[in-house]
Order: sequence, then structure tokens, then C-alpha cells
Amino acid sequence: MKIWFKDYELFPKKKLNGKSDLLPRKGSLLKVDWGEEVIGYSDVFPWEEFGDLNLEELKKELIQATPDFSLVKSPLLKRALERSLLDGQARKEKNSLFQDFSVPESHGLLPMNSTVEDLNAFRDMGFRVFKLKLTGQPLVDLPQTLSILNALLPEEKLRLDFNGLLSMDEFLQVLRALNDHSSKISQLDLIEDPWSAGNADVDSFRLPKQLREKFASDFCEHPSWKHKVVKSARQFSDRLFSFSNRVIVTHSMDHTLGQAFSLYESGVLNQKRPAPEVHGVARAQVYKSTDFDWSWEGSGPSPTPPQGTGIGFDEILRGISWKPLS
Repeated sequence: MKIWFKDYELFPKKKLNGKSDLLPRKGSLLKVDWGEEVIGYSDVFPWEEFGDLNLEELKKELIQATPDFSLVKSPLLKRALERSLLDGQARKEKNSLFQDFSVPESHGLLPMNSTVEDLNAFRDMGFRVFKLKLTGQPLVDLPQTLSILNALLPEEKLRLDFNGLLSMDEFLQVLRALNDHSSKISQLDLIEDPWSAGNADVDSFRLPKQLREKFASDFCEHPSWKHKVVKSARQFSDRLFSFSNRVIVTHSMDHTLGQAFSLYESGVLNQKRPAPEVHGVARAQVYKSTDFDWSWEGSGPSPTPPQGTGIGFDEILRGISWKPLS
């Protein structure tokens, strides 16, 4: 069993969330030879701001665990290995993972400081559900959220992602202001990581039920947040198929290869669950374009999957100068 890697940098077009900056983001593509002609590819894209190890620490962990991958502890590495095996098995059979695949609908991702003009651009692409990333600064977030919420058409929905940056008091202030100044608060579909959870706060259960019904957890956890937003680069398992509440799969604003895997996994989840969801796996397009972006022609809320065997991108992956991981 052998592993090769190729480091890369992605250059954000604008600030991506309330914890990141505009510096290039580093990740690494992996090529894994599993033996018996099974060679697969995947991606490792850490977000240190949310608790991931940095790239060099992840490589060190992978080196120490090879060839006994049961020793791998990092969720990012576990998923990268699972994805590469899945990809390699499909490539060996010369099949696409997207064969007989139903592409799920996704929300349009509005980065921080997005405007109504950005909303209109996504609407023109066919999106009807939108996700707005917030800064964690109420005085900035309130006018932006109100302008976008009030611009929604009756059939459209808005998801808010606070990244757990607010205190509960700050979140309540934002929520009250939205309720006071917008007649469209019922068009909020999900409220993700609404405050910094920390210890369970029993007062949160005093919030109106119709609002608690919209709370979803991603990086934070709280007993009153009933739905799950799952970044499938970190977690994806059969247990999600029977989860009693809503499950929304999103990419991690990661490399295009990783986004393609999230597209595949969202389709698998929709096939296994009774009610299809609008997920968050449309191409993010928040970085300056790479060869992978140019080769993937899919766009909009239900993008056409990449062409090729396995997860796709055959020609680009063959042309990479890989380095052995050692």
C-alpha cells in the first residue's frame, strides 16, 4: 500500500466566514494504491479555525498510521481514505461513481458581505434556497440579513449560518430585530450554529418552538438544535440514513475534488432517506479557478457531475506530479 500527495493553495475571492482571513488556504490531494489494481484519489483540506490539525500534522499522522489505517484518528484523514478507496474501486471497474445518479438540489452559498445583487445572480442561475454566511458582528449582520431576507420571493427560503460566533444574548437580539423588521421570517429554513453552545443552556428551551424547529448543528452541538448539517469531508456514515430529523450535506468550501465527493454523498443520502433534502453541495466558486474548475462544466442548484471514472477528473489527476508520502 502506497500513498502519494500533491500540495496546493486556493485563493479566496473574498472572506469566507467569520473566523477565516483572505490568506491562501492550503490542502493536499492524495493518491492511494490499495493493492490489487485499486488506485483512488481524495482530498485533505483542513480548517484550523474550527479545530482541525494543520496540513503538516495531518501528513505526519498519516505517515505514522501507514499501513495500519485503523490507527488514524483525524476525521478528515479517515474520510479521505474512505473516499479514495471508493474512488479506486470504481476506477478499477471503469465506472463513474455518478452512474445512474440523481443529482440533488442545493442551496446557493452567499459568502459574508453578500448583497441583494449577489442573491439575484444566484436566483438567475435557478437557485430557490440560499445560505448566508454571517460575520458574527450583529451590527454588520443585521442590515445584510434584513436586506436579503426582505428581497426573497414567496417561494424562496433562506438559511443562516452563524458559525457559533454569537453569545446567546447576541443571537436573541439579532432574532428579535429580524422579527421586528421583516414580515418574511417564516421563510427562514435553517439557522445553523446560532450561538456559541458551550455548556447546555436550559434557557434556550424557552425560545418559541417554531424557531427551535429551525436550529441545526454543524461544528457546535446543543440539545435544542435538532437538525444536522454534515460536512461529509469529516463525517458520513450509515447512521445518518436513519437520523430522525433533517440532515443536510454540505461541502467544506474545499478543493473542487472534495466538492465532487460531497455531491456524490448527498445523492447517496437522498436515496436512503424518506424525504429528499436541498443540500449544500453546489459548486462553491469562492476561490480563483483551477484546472479542476475549468474541467467541470456543471453549475447551478443541480450541477452535472464531473466526467470520468470514479469521482472524475481523470486527465488532470494523471497529469499531476505526485510525491511519495514518507
